[in-house]
Amino acid sequence: MSDLFRPPDAGTLRLYLIRHGVTDWNTLGRMQGRSDIPLSPLGERQAEAVAAYLASVSFEAVFTSDLARAVETGRRIAERHGIGIRALPDLRETMLGDWEGLTEAEIVARGEGERLAQYRRNPAAVRPPGSESVASIVAVVGHGGSLRVLFCEALGAPARCMFAFRLDNASVSVLDFGPIRSSILATNITYHLAKLSARAEAKP
Repeated sequence: MSDLFRPPDAGTLRLYLIRHGVTDWNTLGRMQGRSDIPLSPLGERQAEAVAAYLASVSFEAVFTSDLARAVETGRRIAERHGIGIRALPDLRETMLGDWEGLTEAEIVARGEGERLAQYRRNPAAVRPPGSESVASIVAVVGHGGSLRVLFCEALGAPARCMFAFRLDNASVSVLDFGPIRSSILATNITYHLAKLSARAEAKP
């Protein structure tokens, strides 16, 4: 049995971090933020695939953001274990302000190309107009941005490093938070999606 599926050491909290399945906005490269966009048909198949992959894990609870794309993914995982989901507004994706719904090309056309480039280099310091600070995120399960911040927390790295972590839609990552240290056991597991007809590359 893989170490990812063995029980953690006593006193250790193990988190399985699952990014929601793909949406139409992911496919189109549109900034989603807190816009409540549902899973696409491919995203629904991805959610089923990740639920099947995690079927042997004995989850005590499944927490999701309360945005539809996370709820729909989490519900499929929870149903395999006979438990409900706990959907929390605090676990939503970061709000991206004026850029939500826009593609990179549209942001550049607005004359904000340099700000976008700075945001890509240091998203903690340079934010979209009208957005919230990364420092205010409660980062647990659900979305690319919030999950990346949690990795930074586990490593003791500054939030500006968040884009160093690749997290595909419907990917699985595993972190242990123990009494002495935190450990990243796995990041961006996606081979449970290999049988699907297509893969969507999503920008945060």
